Amino acid sequence: KGLNRIIDGEISHFNSPDQQSDISVLSLTQDLQGDIFVGSYTRGVFKVVDNQLIKMDKINQHLLSQEVRSLLVDRQNNLWIGTTAGLVKISSDNQVSYFNQDSGLPANFIMALAEDSQGQIWIGTGAGVASYYEGHVIDYHINDHVTAEYAFGFYAQPEAMWLATDRGILRIDQESKKIVAITRKNGLPIDKFFQIVVDKHGSFWLTSNRGVLKIDATQITQALQDQSHQIKYQLFAQGVGMLCVQANGGSTPAAILHPDGTIWVATAKGVSQYSEERLKQDKQRTLPVVIAQLRVAGVNYSLRTDQPITLPAGSSRFAVYYAGLGYINAQYIDYQTRLSGFDQDWIDKSNQTYREFTNLTPGQYTFAMRAKYPDEQWSGQVVSISFNIEYYYWQTAPFKVIALLLFGVIIYLGYRYRLFNIERNAQNLEQMIAQQTTELKQQAQSFAYQATHDQLTNLPNRRAFDGWCDHDFNQAKLLGEELSLAIIDIDHFKRVNDNYSHMVGDLVIKKISDILLFELSNSKVPVKLARWGGEEFTMLIPTNKQQAYLLAENIRFTVENHNFDSLAPGLQITISIGVTDNQAIDDYDKIITHADHALNYAKHHGRNQVIVYQDQSLNTEGAVLLT
Repeated sequence: KGLNRIIDGEISHFNSPDQQSDISVLSLTQDLQGDIFVGSYTRGVFKVVDNQLIKMDKINQHLLSQEVRSLLVDRQNNLWIGTTAGLVKISSDNQVSYFNQDSGLPANFIMALAEDSQGQIWIGTGAGVASYYEGHVIDYHINDHVTAEYAFGFYAQPEAMWLATDRGILRIDQESKKIVAITRKNGLPIDKFFQIVVDKHGSFWLTSNRGVLKIDATQITQALQDQSHQIKYQLFAQGVGMLCVQANGGSTPAAILHPDGTIWVATAKGVSQYSEERLKQDKQRTLPVVIAQLRVAGVNYSLRTDQPITLPAGSSRFAVYYAGLGYINAQYIDYQTRLSGFDQDWIDKSNQTYREFTNLTPGQYTFAMRAKYPDEQWSGQVVSISFNIEYYYWQTAPFKVIALLLFGVIIYLGYRYRLFNIERNAQNLEQMIAQQTTELKQQAQSFAYQATHDQLTNLPNRRAFDGWCDHDFNQAKLLGEELSLAIIDIDHFKRVNDNYSHMVGDLVIKKISDILLFELSNSKVPVKLARWGGEEFTMLIPTNKQQAYLLAENIRFTVENHNFDSLAPGLQITISIGVTDNQAIDDYDKIITHADHALNYAKHHGRNQVIVYQDQSLNTEGAVLLT
C-alpha cells in the first residue's frame, strides 16, 4: 500500500496526509504542469504537492464513487476520473460533467482511460469500450466480435486504438471503425491481458496474470494481415526476473514505457522492470553448454572419465541430456545436436534439452551439441562425448563369411528341390484342372437350375414356363395337336399373410404345390406344372379344354376339402382356376391372355371355381361353367 517514487534506484515513500494507514493506490496521471494525481481504492483522488500527498476534497465531493481506477489529463488539461460508479470530467475551468450507462457507456465500472491522436477519449469498462468526442458517446460493442467484456487498458496509435481485453487484444481502426482481434486462435497462450506497452522497436509487451508476453512488431503485422497466422512470442515469468507472474489489472496504468526505454510492470508482489539493452548484453555473452547425462536402456553412464564409454552389444534406447547455462529466458534457448556416424549435419532441436536414439548399429559415435539465444549466432563453444557400441559375434566379419557360404549351399539345394516340386506340381495341376472342369460343369448346371426353378417349391418358375409354353404352343400349332393352359390362383392369399403371417403364407404355397404334384402324378396325360409367381401356378395340358377343365375341377375340389389345420388352426384354402386351349388361336400370347381372363372372371364372381374361356365375353350370362 501507499505511494512510492523511485529516482536513480532510490525509493521515497509518501505518507497519508491524515497520518492514517497508507492509501491503496489504483491509478496515476500527470497534468500539463507536471503535477501528479493519485487515484485510491476508497479515499478518492490525491495530488502530490511539494513532495506531499494532498487529498483533493473539492474533486472528491463530485465523485460518483471514492474508488478511482483510472485517471487521465487530456490535451485541454481536463481531468477525467474513472470510478466504479461512472466517469467524471472536471474541465480546466472547474466545470463538472458526468457519464454513465444513461449517457451511452456500456457500464458504470470504469477501468481504463486514454486519449487518441484525434482527441477522442476512450473509456474501458467492465462490459465493453466506448469513446467520447465533442459531446457524443460511441459504444463499440466489442462483445459482438470476440465475446469480450472487460477493457483493461489502451494503447493509442495515430491511425488506430489497441485494447487489452479478457479475449485477447483488439485493434479498432480510427477511420473505418473495423475491429480486428488477436486471440488464442493466433497462438496466444491465454485470453486475458491487462495492459499493452509498445517499446521503441515497435514490439508489443502484454501484461497478464501469467506473466508478460513480448511480441515482435512483424508478428503483429502478419496477424493483422492473416487472421490464421500463429504468433511467436516470448513469455517472461518467474525465473526470468519476475517475483510474481500475476501482473496487476483492472486499473491504469498497470504498465508503462519509461523514457529510457525500459518497461515497468506492476505485479502482486511489487514492480518489475525490463531492459531490452540488458537482455541483449546478456545474450551476447558466450553461452556455456554442458552434456549432463547419457542414459542407455534406463542406465546412466558416467561422463566424468577420460576413457571412451563402451556400451554392450545390443544396447538400445539412447538418451542424451544437455543444457545451455543461461539463466535469463532459459526456456527460449535454441539447441543443435549432431551424432557423427549417424547425422550428416547439425539437427535443430528448438528448445528441447535432450535427444533420443533407438537401435543404433554397433560402432564408434561422437555426440556434439551447441546452444544460442533466439536471433543470435551459434556460439563457437561445442561440447561432445564419444561412445562405442560393441558387436555381437554374429555381427563380426568371419561369421558373415561363413554365413554367406552356408547360404550359397542352401540356395543350391533349394534350387534342386524347386525343380522336383515343379515337376510334381505340373502333375497335380493337370489333376486339379480336370477336377475344376467337372466342378464348373456341375456349378453351371446348378446355376441353370436355380435360374429356372422356384426356391420355395422347387417347381419350374415363370422363366422356364414361358419357354415351355412358347415351344409347346408352336409345336402343337405345327402338328395340329390340342394344348390347354390353366392358371391357378390361391383365393384371398393376402388375408393369409395378414391374419397368420408370411411364414404361414409360404407354407400354404408349398402345400398347394405338393397337392398339385400329387394330383398330376395320377394324370393320364403329361402335364407341365410351374409356379407362375406369388400365389399363382400354371399348367400346360396336352388335351382340349373340356378334359383340362375336368382335371382342374378335380384339383380345385381336392384343395377345398384339404385340412390345413397343421399349418394354422382354422385355416381354409380354396383356389380359382382359369382354363383355355389353343383352338382358333394363332398367337402364343393370346392363350395366356385368355386363361388370365377366365381366372379374373372366376375371382370376381365368387372364387373357388374353374372357368373355361369362351369366345363370347365372360362378362355376359353366356359365359358358362363346363360341368
